[in-house]
Amino acid sequence: SDGLHGFGCRASRIAYPDIEPTRPFECPGDQGVIGLALGDVAQVRASAPTRSHDFGNSGLSGLGVHVAHHHCRAFVGKAQCHPSPEALPCPSDDRDLSFELGHSKPPPAAYLAGTKWGQQNCRNGVIPGTTAFCAREEDAMDLGLKDKTVIITGGSGGIGRGLVLGFAAEGAQVVIATRDGKKASEVADAASDLPGKVSVIATDVTDRDAVKQLAEQAEGELGPVDVLVNNAGGVAYPRPFLEKPRDEAEWEIALNIWGVVHCTEVIGRGMVERGRGSIVNITSNSALAPEAANMVVHYGGAKGFVMSFSKGLAFEWGPLGVRINCVAPGWIVPWEEDHVGDGSFWKKYGYEFFGTPDQMAAQAESGELFNVGQQPISRIGRPEDIADATLFLASERAVHVTGQLVSVSGGAWMP
Repeated sequence: SDGLHGFGCRASRIAYPDIEPTRPFECPGDQGVIGLALGDVAQVRASAPTRSHDFGNSGLSGLGVHVAHHHCRAFVGKAQCHPSPEALPCPSDDRDLSFELGHSKPPPAAYLAGTKWGQQNCRNGVIPGTTAFCAREEDAMDLGLKDKTVIITGGSGGIGRGLVLGFAAEGAQVVIATRDGKKASEVADAASDLPGKVSVIATDVTDRDAVKQLAEQAEGELGPVDVLVNNAGGVAYPRPFLEKPRDEAEWEIALNIWGVVHCTEVIGRGMVERGRGSIVNITSNSALAPEAANMVVHYGGAKGFVMSFSKGLAFEWGPLGVRINCVAPGWIVPWEEDHVGDGSFWKKYGYEFFGTPDQMAAQAESGELFNVGQQPISRIGRPEDIADATLFLASERAVHVTGQLVSVSGGAWMP
């Protein structure tokens, strides 16, 4: 086990078959993840007479150095262990190294973002098996979002969390506008190692005066708002139409319609005056597929309003330099149960109805999750799937795109 504890043994034997491990650990029973975990790198070198070892990117670049050094010193001797020229520095926070290497569940979001290993193993903007956004240097597309001021409503959990981390990873100045300040602060903390800056402004988007205060504070602290993501929305409780209490229906309409209208009017006014800006409205497949609106018809209807509203206003504001587009999520599941606040539908009834994120992922993989098994891409969506589409539509790479709707749902809806 000259490389990573539990992983390095097999790689070392393959790379150096004539050298016996000094004190081997058992290799993992499932060899399938070893190639991914090691990144096809086995830099551990040894010479039979001295048993001296060079440890470098043994296993996970950047992460493997710390573990390799620890075990080299423990079982070979301090004087005989030294970094190879290829060695990368360990992350500044290596508390969760064993957690990361164990592949027991996804590591904290953005933990690996920016490491060389993360760039090398990046797939579709995310490091496989993690929630970390990433970009390979040779494949990087500059979205032009660095230092842009972005307001994200409902950014305290779930899809909102993915949006915040995504924009922060691009170097944007992100304002989370939400009623759940405690959960929003947790999201801001999760983004603390990313290039961008994240702040929280407590806001009730159903109150127009509160939205005006949001705009004034954000512009006073960060400058003109370049991007608005209207993400706040939700369902009070799913019920048959004839059994829906009036107060629940009015709550859903206020949040899903008036919240969008207030933010678009107040923040969009400044964009029109400056002649530039991008608005992305997060809608729902509930406005597209009738089965997705079953028992939540007010919510589906409200999201349908947002789609039509966006298209009409995109036509009106296009000549004024402001673009408006929509992203319609399908079945999007948070990575962890506590990635959402108490006001989320997941906490109110979602986990009770559908199970935990881990349970849903397992059911989707086995084809048993009722609303995913028939999709062309039969996996559950994750918050970063919505973030990726939103980042593009908000960015400088989409300057010729307005009035459009993208369903991010594994093909559950196709126009």
